[in-house]
Amino acid sequence: MTGTRMYVCICNALNDRKVAIALNSGAETVSDVFRHHGCSPRCGSCVEHMRDKVSVASQSQAEATPALELAIAAD
Repeated sequence: MTGTRMYVCICNALNDRKVAIALNSGAETVSDVFRHHGCSPRCGSCVEHMRDKVSVASQSQAEATPALELAIAAD
């Protein structure tokens, strides 16, 4: 069974998977996510939810960085 895809931005057909792809490719802001997919916000109703996703991704990255640095230092 495949996971359900939730639309984050209906205007641009951006679902949570597409947002994650942009974030994993280096997007650090909501604008970066839209830019990654070659679009821009239209009605704006998605921006708050998109900000939350960007924030969670940033926190996850910040938490992972020290562990990565330790692993590199151990080599």
